[in-house]
Amino acid sequence: MNVSRTESSRGGLPPVTPPNEPPDRWGDDSEYGEVPRGPTVAPPDATTFGLKLFLASLLMLFGAALIGYLVTRLRADKWTDFQVEGLRTGLVVSSVLILLVSASFSFALRGIRYDHRDRLKLGLGLAAIFATLFLVNQFDLWRDLWTRLAEQRSNVAVGSPEGGDLSIFLFFAMTILHALHVLGGFIPLGIVLHHAFRDIYSGANFRGVYNCAWYWHFIDIVWFLMAIALAIG
Repeated sequence: MNVSRTESSRGGLPPVTPPNEPPDRWGDDSEYGEVPRGPTVAPPDATTFGLKLFLASLLMLFGAALIGYLVTRLRADKWTDFQVEGLRTGLVVSSVLILLVSASFSFALRGIRYDHRDRLKLGLGLAAIFATLFLVNQFDLWRDLWTRLAEQRSNVAVGSPEGGDLSIFLFFAMTILHALHVLGGFIPLGIVLHHAFRDIYSGANFRGVYNCAWYWHFIDIVWFLMAIALAIG
């Protein structure tokens, strides 16, 4: 009875929200700020461990390519320093596009961590678009460079009697090697996109997005290291 009179005098107590739950899981949270709807960090998983082992092997591959480039640069008798009109500009454009891929993945990953599935779909879609534009820009670079080489009758062969231009050879070798891994990244990206549009992912289940983002961030970092080495010449 005393409790009832106390509640009556206060006009009734407000409803109590259960511990560790947002006030309105699917409603408007503007009154309370952004409420986390899932773990901020993906829990440990065997697939992520396997991915990290795979990336470690790729790191050795690209590391060997960069070391080989530097050693060849120091010992080569013939080197153009990539003085080709538009080449460095193309590298900058590719770098901006690959940076936008990483930014899109970060946007998508943050969105699904808070259970915003529309943000996930938008981020993954933008990542696919920017990655496609990156490959298109790379193809244009290869085509333009090859056309100029044909006009100048430059030789890119290695070990030929005329002496191949190793700088140009290594440019093609390194950028094509990286582009193949970008192309391979469309496989997990396509799978993640398919699952995203089927609303399989949530704030408590975003392992596939997390792993895919890891791969693309790695490929993006590798590109920047290669682009710096190629731009410096």
